[in-house]
Amino acid sequence: MTTNDQLILSEFLQQRKAEIAQEMDESKFFEIFVSEQILKDLDLSWDELEEGIVGAGGDGGIDSIYFFINGVLIHEDTDFSNLKGDINIVLYIIQAKRSAGFSEDALHRLRSSMSDLLNLSNDIKSFYGVYNQELIQIMERLRVAYRRFASRLPKISIQLYYATQGIEIHPNVERLVNPLRDCVLELFSNAEVSFEFTGARNLLELARKKPKEAYELHFTDAIPGRKSYVCLVNIMNYYRFITDKNGIPIMNLFDANVRDYQHDVQVNLGIRESLSNPQGEDFWWLNNGVTIICSKAVSSGKVLNIENPQVVNGLQTSMEIIGHFKSSKIQSSEERCLLVRVIEPETEASYERIIVATNSQTGIPLASLKANDQIHRDIEDFLKSRDWYYERRKNHYKNEQKPLEKIISISYMAQAVMAILLGRPNDARARPSTLLKKQEDYQKVFNDKYPLNLYLVSAIILKSCENYLREKELLAKDIINLKYHLAFYVIRLYTKTASLSPEQVTSVQLDRLDNILLEKSLKEIQFIYHELGGNDQVSKSHEFVEVLFTQLGEGNK
Repeated sequence: MTTNDQLILSEFLQQRKAEIAQEMDESKFFEIFVSEQILKDLDLSWDELEEGIVGAGGDGGIDSIYFFINGVLIHEDTDFSNLKGDINIVLYIIQAKRSAGFSEDALHRLRSSMSDLLNLSNDIKSFYGVYNQELIQIMERLRVAYRRFASRLPKISIQLYYATQGIEIHPNVERLVNPLRDCVLELFSNAEVSFEFTGARNLLELARKKPKEAYELHFTDAIPGRKSYVCLVNIMNYYRFITDKNGIPIMNLFDANVRDYQHDVQVNLGIRESLSNPQGEDFWWLNNGVTIICSKAVSSGKVLNIENPQVVNGLQTSMEIIGHFKSSKIQSSEERCLLVRVIEPETEASYERIIVATNSQTGIPLASLKANDQIHRDIEDFLKSRDWYYERRKNHYKNEQKPLEKIISISYMAQAVMAILLGRPNDARARPSTLLKKQEDYQKVFNDKYPLNLYLVSAIILKSCENYLREKELLAKDIINLKYHLAFYVIRLYTKTASLSPEQVTSVQLDRLDNILLEKSLKEIQFIYHELGGNDQVSKSHEFVEVLFTQLGEGNK
């Protein structure tokens, strides 16, 4: 008999899908929904959630998989050299089935997959054909990371979830959990391994739970100002403010901080030396402190209740404090303080001026401040006036429940412009999370001399190509590998021009990019793609683009 929880969950899923993902397959929507709920406190974007979905043929009973190092989600192009100090790896493996119960077969399949994929002595490439490429590539990334950091004895946590729309767990299913956990522990004896059944009631509870917005900062002394506080905070209390219960940095507190942590630069060595000398001067005498901006801060006794905090300056100090307490055996006797400025900006312009001003003293390149540039505010306003949503601020429109098909992240926009205007679909495919780190690339993509409609047209073309490839039921790996090249190619067939100007892109009549033109383009690029090998290395190669330019009649460009 169907329970109230199951009925409510079913209605909730139908309504939510109708609001934000009308065109999405129901199974995939459920997979993304489950991942979003389980990982809610990690504040992942839609793009990040979708990146971990591997539930297709050859998934081994795994529908989504994500792994983090020191609180940072690891992408295909993550630079491991930036990860310094102690290493904490967390792997989330999620089964998400729309069934009304929990099955033994699902756990048998998961155990078999864990035995294959987590065994470092197995050649991961030998499993192509058994498991799909997306799953193998994420597991290969995990292996590379684990081996790279082996000398640092990384801590690893493996968290397994089995989610359905069921209610009761049969004893025959429950008895399979310990053998599954033991299988993982045999392969990673030092790992923390957990398993959770997540049914209809659990999913409803998670859906009702709001992402954490309010944090408590315990201070020693504070001077209140207009919408601000200047505080002395015990460095142990600050450590607790910026880490979770396992001592892992809460990285979404640092989203607005534009610097990457740089482990051994001179200033950090100085911070480390100060922290390691508790008998010396008080820490805040020797350190510039940190700046936190927030939507609201209220003092109660010796506690500041801070809503939506962002550490906009002080990433280096924060990471060094975390490293200090990870290595220190004595924590309760800490008496030193950190200077913390807490500011509640009254306008968004003020918010952005604070970010720029507090990060200007060391000559940070403009590309690092990209989200605060005027051009991004202009793109956001332009797209919003046309019912598209440019997510300049991470998860701003996701949290407003805007249709996910119409939410465009900065990196997605950069990939669209890189592929379509600049003719570099290989770079758009190869470097999704690092595309804008070079000042030269940033200025070529986000240029205030371009008409704003260029950005809307580019995003819509790339979205249209993605949707067309899904309709053709291509494998997930081929959609990822071909969507940028299809967008690159179809607009050049349409304009009969290989080298496009911004004005040519903006003049495209989108309804003219119909299925006939898309089919012709796909047929031509697929032939070359498979001739060259038909894999992700091909899609990232300059050779593929050169051949496409030749096909277009322009020679090697």
